Amino acid sequence: MGKVRVQIISIGDELLLGETLNTNASFIAKSLQKIGFSVIKILTIADDPQQMKEVITTATKEADLILTTGGLGPTNDDLTQKVFCELTEDVLIEDAEVLKELIIRHEIRGKKDSWEVNKLQAFVPSKAKVFVNKNGTAPALWMEYNRAVCVAMPGVPFEMKALLTEQINPYILKNFAVEPIFYQTVLTYGIGESVLMQRLKEWEENLPEEVKLSYLPSYGKVRLRLLGKGKNKHNLEKTINTFTEELKNLLPDVIVGIEGEIDIVDQIRMKLEAKKATLSIAESCTGGLLSNSITEKSGISSFYIGGVITYATQSKVKLLGVSKSDIDKYSVVSAEVASAMAKGVSQLYHTDYALATTGEAGPNKGDSDADIGTVYIALKTPEKTHIIKGNYGNRRETIMKRAVKEALVLLWKEI
Repeated sequence: MGKVRVQIISIGDELLLGETLNTNASFIAKSLQKIGFSVIKILTIADDPQQMKEVITTATKEADLILTTGGLGPTNDDLTQKVFCELTEDVLIEDAEVLKELIIRHEIRGKKDSWEVNKLQAFVPSKAKVFVNKNGTAPALWMEYNRAVCVAMPGVPFEMKALLTEQINPYILKNFAVEPIFYQTVLTYGIGESVLMQRLKEWEENLPEEVKLSYLPSYGKVRLRLLGKGKNKHNLEKTINTFTEELKNLLPDVIVGIEGEIDIVDQIRMKLEAKKATLSIAESCTGGLLSNSITEKSGISSFYIGGVITYATQSKVKLLGVSKSDIDKYSVVSAEVASAMAKGVSQLYHTDYALATTGEAGPNKGDSDADIGTVYIALKTPEKTHIIKGNYGNRRETIMKRAVKEALVLLWKEI
């Protein structure tokens, strides 16, 4: 069973100009990995027919499966179908199923003025297998060129994702033999990658050859991915699940759960609901990012009562009752002020738990002489107030994101 070589080609001037973030390539690579395919190359190219022909032709010599996104619309700069017709010596023909879907969509939306342009989307290469787009106008196409399979998909992310997961991936599995692959990703918070590697060194060295452990660090957390390949999918899943449980037992103090199943906010919700406890938040340097990390989840009103952004010094005094004398004595970026903020917001919303952040996020200093990157985080509980101090670098975005993660970890560990 040979390894299937896969390439991804993203097409669009807007991607090269930085006007649009290329999230499609990442989604495609992750989606393919889940069904057992590894991507060997990802390219981004312009809406230039000559460049498209050259890059696609080269890709067919290096890969067995090429997936492209972009260039399938009805406008003059949408050239993907025409390019593939030229490469495969094909012609465009009207596809009845695509035309039917286009008519239905236009009748529902009532956009008769754009019909003449959009009906051109029903013309597809005669030799292509067509995947009808239920979420847009441009269909996806499956074509063969230079003994390789080329799959052209629209560039609109939600359209592409639906086509890939619902129609194209199942078709790929029917047409390509692949060695089963399975992985689990464990979420850890509040510990660095190097420390994790030391703690897991002996265990990792004894993993079987078919199982690989990867460290995937990001702001405030490290994802640990256990990936395996084998001929028997059932045995493979059993093996990975066994080692995942071993990993969880080795790191009970930092592992939150399995990615895709539960994250740290879910854990906090479950624990606070079990306690029938409530939470409020007072933010300064994080500017609402901490509250947003919680409120972006559904069902949080069961425990999260509310929060305030007391960015300026006077708002800490007026809204939270922070003592002006404490600010003058200790500075607005201090353990004492963070503690007072947590106490103040807890009293304001009558909550059992309260988080507070105050610090210097930069790039310029505010009402404090603290170094940029210095952050104090306070957690008020029914019993006491916990304070942690950190220095999270000198980039504003990094400081804010790391402070949010540290605050969530502090709450999670305490409850």
